[in-house]
Amino acid sequence: MPDPMVWDLNVSVVPLNVRFGDDTFKDRVDMDSTAFFNRLARSKILPATSMPSPGDFKLLYEDIAKTHDVIISIHLSENLSGTYQSAKTAAAEISGVDVIPIDSKQVSAGLFLLVHAAAQAAARGAGKEEILKLIEDSIRKLKMFFVVDTLEYLQRGGRLSLAGQMIGGMLNVKPILTIKDGVIASASRARSTKKAFQKVMDHLSSLPIKPTTAVVGHALAPEECKKAEAMLRAKFGAIKIFTCEIGPVIGTHSGPGCVEIAVL
Repeated sequence: MPDPMVWDLNVSVVPLNVRFGDDTFKDRVDMDSTAFFNRLARSKILPATSMPSPGDFKLLYEDIAKTHDVIISIHLSENLSGTYQSAKTAAAEISGVDVIPIDSKQVSAGLFLLVHAAAQAAARGAGKEEILKLIEDSIRKLKMFFVVDTLEYLQRGGRLSLAGQMIGGMLNVKPILTIKDGVIASASRARSTKKAFQKVMDHLSSLPIKPTTAVVGHALAPEECKKAEAMLRAKFGAIKIFTCEIGPVIGTHSGPGCVEIAVL
């Protein structure tokens, strides 16, 4: 989520960490996307990622508790990161405020959509139960696909199933991946990025409810991002579309050239 939107929606962010050897950086705090991919291109070793500590969450929760009595804390999939468990540990140590950690079962663009929906509801004065029901419904409806140039980074980072690795090993194939039950899974494959995007549009067209909001994210692929955005508009007309850059932590696993499409 771009920083101006984070500020406008009054969202608080606890960054994950990316590490090149002995150098550790907080995602989008100490290192932005451009700097990360430039360093990735020069690095002989694959960077590692790590979750925030319970202490990082506790400090934020304590600060928010000075002015609020409920905190809804939404996190990337528990099956892909220990972040949610770290937040739960911190929440159990906080008193005087109702902290509700949520496993989004999503990453990146999908998490963007969930946070955006919840923050908008909070801004218009929705209560805790209404927001929690909105998040629950949105997790069930949300669909996310992403097209990668190579599966090398996901394989080396241990974030890809055997089926996905087998598809990625086929020559001249663009893997189309999705998030299913909080894990990365194979959705389809195509012979070019354009055909991969078209297959994603076909998947989205078959949804029982027409999506009204989308996020298109990219890792050093702004032109492909624009193409995906144009195809969404052509397919769904007045759909509201946000665009974003994939940050260092997700970029560690997606690699450059990835384009992600999430709809709600």
